[in-house]
Formats: sequence, structure tokens, C-alpha cells
Amino acid sequence: MNESIESPDIETASTEYAKRFSGEWGKYLLSRQEKLVADCLPKGHEQTLLSVGGGHAQLANLYTRRSFEISVYGSEGASVELLVPYDIQYQSGNILSLPYQNEAFDVVVAIRLLTHLVDWPKMIEEMCRVSKGQIIIEYPSARSLNIISPLLFKLKRKIETDTRTFRLFNESEIRAELARHGYQVEFRRGQFFFPLVVHRVLKSHWLLRGLESLLALVRLSHLFGSPVILSARKNT
Repeated sequence: MNESIESPDIETASTEYAKRFSGEWGKYLLSRQEKLVADCLPKGHEQTLLSVGGGHAQLANLYTRRSFEISVYGSEGASVELLVPYDIQYQSGNILSLPYQNEAFDVVVAIRLLTHLVDWPKMIEEMCRVSKGQIIIEYPSARSLNIISPLLFKLKRKIETDTRTFRLFNESEIRAELARHGYQVEFRRGQFFFPLVVHRVLKSHWLLRGLESLLALVRLSHLFGSPVILSARKNT
């Protein structure tokens, strides 16, 4: 039987991709992502963490500060340049067929990955298999202003000439796939009420940040924002 082989993480691990998040507005976008992932991570020391497709290193500082034993698994040929400053074990191969034993890690994370995979259920299956009990994923939600993303794609293409199309998810399909592997959602938060392309165009102007803070305060961005950070745990 032929294995599915997909490698969307090669682009996200590149230095060119990292430039999309340069400057103060880029730091603002990444800070929201980091805060929500931090809220999901287990407490305590000597925890093992696998970041699938994590060559982008966007959360490497967080993992290091929390004293995780970190491993990153990426596609063949994926750049590791962004991981060089960190003490992180890196292996490469087919991300849809992880070379680890069942329950090898305390927590398994996939950020900026699921949306670009065709066989995304296989990715969730593999993450659940190698986790002792917790997985954290990020995905763009169909229950958000991203529903108009096809109309904004041309604008996004002008800003990021190498931008890719992406898949929107209904939360019900994510929950159903997790349930198939004995996991249930324990935490989910939308990161931004306004699409990321709006933040990039306006450079996350202080007024836009203020609106996002207000919408978060009244939970609108939590419920209807995107991308979503979701944590799920194995049923006991």
C-alpha cells in the first residue's frame, strides 16, 4: 500500500515565510498565537513535546521557556535554519507516517499545517497515536469572517505573491475525527475576529488591535475568530 506523502511544511519552515511575520505587527500576530497555545500546554517539567511541521519555529521560545524536551518532525528537505538557535531535536520524513511508538510524547502540536493537507484526517490520527493524551492543533474556521476568504484571496496574493489557498474547517468535522480516536475537545479559542489579511494590510494598526481586544473581551473573537487553537485530550 502506498503511503500518502504531503509536505506543506517546507514552505512554512522557510526564511521567506518568516518574513511575513516581521515587524511589530507580525510580533502582535504571533503573540496571540503563543498566548493561546501557552494556555493549553501542561504544567510541570520534564514533559516531552512533538511539533509536527514545526520548522517555522514560531513557538520554539515558548517551548524552551517551559522546559519541554522538544522534538520537531518535518518533511524531507524541510529547512531547519530557523531552529538552529534552539536546542531542538529534528527529524524528517513523511509527516503522515510518524516514526514514533504509540504514546511516545506527552503532547503533540501541529501549527500552520492542517489547513494545507489533503489527508488531514491521517494527520490527526497520527498525532493521536503518538500522544500520551493531549494534542494541540490550529485551523482556520468556517465559522468566521474567513468565509469571505475567496473574495480576499486576490488582495492576499498582491501582498504575499507566493500565498497558498487553504481549507476552512467546520468544527463538527474536527470533533468527529478526534472522537474516532478517543479524544474530546477541552479548549478552543479563535485568535482574531478579522481575517489575517486585514491585519497584514493595515499592519495591525492600534485601532484594529483595540477592536480585537474589545471583541475578545466580549468573547466574539473566541467564538467566531480564526485561526482556531484547539486542544483535545484522550478520554479516560
